[in-house]
Amino acid sequence: MRTRATVLACFVGIATAAVQTEKLRNEKVIAFDCTLGPGATLNIKGPSVTVYFQEGSIEITPQGGKPQKVTVKPGDTVFRPAQAGVVKNTGSSEIHFARVDFLGPGGSETWGTTGLSPHYKLLFENSYTRVYDIRIPPEPGNRSTRTRTAWWSACRAPN
Repeated sequence: MRTRATVLACFVGIATAAVQTEKLRNEKVIAFDCTLGPGATLNIKGPSVTVYFQEGSIEITPQGGKPQKVTVKPGDTVFRPAQAGVVKNTGSSEIHFARVDFLGPGGSETWGTTGLSPHYKLLFENSYTRVYDIRIPPEPGNRSTRTRTAWWSACRAPN
């Protein structure tokens, strides 16, 4: 009986963990694949952009600030300026997301939407990034009826 309780406690600990796996690092960005279990927290510093892959409830508490409750859904994309804080999963299921932390000062160049395919929707553009929602419909004659969706973020080099 005691062994069973210990094993259960280990699985509960795993289920509520914050897992952050570094996928890419260079002089401009660090990209992470993140999973927050129920009740788990993750420290953030920013500036960063986050794309959520699962629905859930989070609470963002900026350092020295008041907590802000947010409901996220797949595809929600958020830019956070440079400010230390904590993100907490306040829901009952894990939340999976990708986060890109920007390491440099950003730049002042803007591209806008000139020359973009109509499948690209500019979600936002600032001194650190421009983020597109890309939805490509199936090609004629292709048996797939699903639209492919991607989010893309470009990092700006300082001027």
